[in-house]
Amino acid sequence: MMAYEWPGNVRELINRVRRAMVMSEGRLITPVDLGLATEAVTTSDRLGHVRVDAERAAVCRALAHADNNVTHAARELGVSRMTLYRLIERHHIDSVARRSDMLAVSKATSEPLA
Repeated sequence: MMAYEWPGNVRELINRVRRAMVMSEGRLITPVDLGLATEAVTTSDRLGHVRVDAERAAVCRALAHADNNVTHAARELGVSRMTLYRLIERHHIDSVARRSDMLAVSKATSEPLA
């Protein structure tokens, strides 16, 4: 945290901590939860990347099945709409990326798009 420039000053720090409190799955907040890059890649980091990739694929698949309807996709994933919006933001999924990811997910799973 000390090495990061914090261009948004205290507001950015507060927002990142609040977001990490909501989105973190562990007991402790890590640099990854705060959106701060770490230099060393450990085994848990690799597992974290796999989890993030699987989470992104699940969100894209649900959006594809729901024809980009966030309410239906959230219901399919078993999360609230707000959580799904946070996941979309976390994974930087926009409408263009959703469409290309949905096509990739559809081809990978051999399921037709809804």
